[in-house]
Amino acid sequence: RLASWTFANSALLFSMRQAAARLWSAGDANVGTSAYAQAFNQMLERGLSDEDWKPIENFYIDLQRLGREHSFETLVVIMPVRAIVCRPGAANQPYPAQARQRLEALGMAYVDGFSLWTQPNCGTDTFLPEGPDGHLNSAGYRLIADAVAARLAATPKLAHKFDDYPGAAQ
Repeated sequence: RLASWTFANSALLFSMRQAAARLWSAGDANVGTSAYAQAFNQMLERGLSDEDWKPIENFYIDLQRLGREHSFETLVVIMPVRAIVCRPGAANQPYPAQARQRLEALGMAYVDGFSLWTQPNCGTDTFLPEGPDGHLNSAGYRLIADAVAARLAATPKLAHKFDDYPGAAQ
């Protein structure tokens, strides 16, 4: 039920749909290229527009409010995208740079998945072979999980909960 709600209310998915709709309504300069592919390529080259970021920021503001009301902390994971990770200087491409900047402006804790992929043990072999926007495979998700555990273990009030988790020591 939570997964269904999250998918239906995903701020990033909403923004990508908006960008795709704008591209579609502006006319198809690349005949044969789907609106999704055009929006995805635009995001790779330029990041997201302020208009596209607005619902994402509103989602995070609502999440922060819920955290205060219900006593929980939020940790955002900036998930790596294969098409960006494959490029030189992946961590400094527009989308991850914008995401970090906006999360910092909101005062939100995060794990930067793009920065993880600058390490020597990370590469495109940690993604499923599904094209440029393919998902991580189990090795890739393990890298993210270990980074999240390390970040949480570094939080004084949570550190004791990670004593037996080997990934948190990294």
